[in-house]
Amino acid sequence: MRWLAVTMGSSLFHSATWRPEGPFAKIPGYGLWTEQPLVRSPRKRSQMCRPLRRGQPLQSGEAIERQLEELLREAAPNELAKLVATDLSSCPGRYSAELTTLLGLLAHDDAGLSLGEFLRRYDHVEILSGEKDADPSHHAGRHFEATLEALVGRRCSTLKPLAGETLPERVKAFQDYLRELPGADAVDLLVSGGFKAFATVAGRHLPRHPSWRTVYLHEDSMAVVIEDHLGVVIEGRRLDIELGDVDLRTYR
Repeated sequence: MRWLAVTMGSSLFHSATWRPEGPFAKIPGYGLWTEQPLVRSPRKRSQMCRPLRRGQPLQSGEAIERQLEELLREAAPNELAKLVATDLSSCPGRYSAELTTLLGLLAHDDAGLSLGEFLRRYDHVEILSGEKDADPSHHAGRHFEATLEALVGRRCSTLKPLAGETLPERVKAFQDYLRELPGADAVDLLVSGGFKAFATVAGRHLPRHPSWRTVYLHEDSMAVVIEDHLGVVIEGRRLDIELGDVDLRTYR
């Protein structure tokens, strides 16, 4: 049994995932995020600060992000998913860190597959988000689920809320989730989204589970980093990590 788990953060709110149509056309400045070079760079989108027209006040990336989050909190995910851009392979950087990471894993494992074909390799695809309505990752998770369905043409994932509001509570919930997975034949943990501590917690399981991998996105270079019990793979190159005399029992 193969398992894919994706931890959700709030990067969807500064992504250019959707075409600048319908309600997205009403967000001043969002259309700029879908043009070169901003469409390819999450960092440039968030740092954007420019007037839309001569004489108008500056429109910042932060202001666009706030309006985008408000829209995603209020609108039905399935309706907005109808406006999802489909140029996956040509411009993965326009999407959230979670989807960009997934596309990077696809390119690493088998670039000849479509996203739908790739996801069919997994018996379970779960999106791990916050459970409270006030949690941004909860709304991001709902829209990410709808986005995948729109891109693949079928429902292919399940939203699984993690209990807790604070960092220790959420990390404990994630740890409990991982403890329920050892029966899976293979597990891929995409940990670009959410608390950075998720990557640390997931990494502690790798020495005991040779068929597990953690995958995350290094946003500065847009490179996907894959870690397993043998070491780290960056841009297709394996970098073996020599543990020397480190006793792994220390980290249990």
